[in-house]
Amino acid sequence: MTSLENTIKVKAQQLGYEACGIITAGIFEEFLMQLNTRSELFPHAKWFYEKLRKLAIPQEQIDWAKSIVVCVRRYDKYKIPDGFIGKVFVCDGRLNYSQEYKNNAAFEEFLQQLGFRTMPNVVPARWAAVKARLGN
Repeated sequence: MTSLENTIKVKAQQLGYEACGIITAGIFEEFLMQLNTRSELFPHAKWFYEKLRKLAIPQEQIDWAKSIVVCVRRYDKYKIPDGFIGKVFVCDGRLNYSQEYKNNAAFEEFLQQLGFRTMPNVVPARWAAVKARLGN
């Protein structure tokens, strides 16, 4: 592991991520195959799967992309109050009032300070985690 890669991973852990991996910004072939399969199985939803196709080829959206930084966190560590409806929204990193959102923004700013250009959420997240060996 290079010292830059290690620096990125250490910062991710400091910001509450469970793990961090870095992969090449290549085509997600398996994701494309699954989109094709689902389009055939559910032709009425083909329009939906076609919209997702752009996620499989990140360099078509961002031609300057060379790598993908993948960070994961464990949601089972949160203590959600009983009777709470919509529990995911208590710890959803997409909501600007959550600590996860603030940590995501801090991590993106950190990468930019290192000289990287960033573009969040332009790949299939779970497939990227699998490629980075952070999930299955």
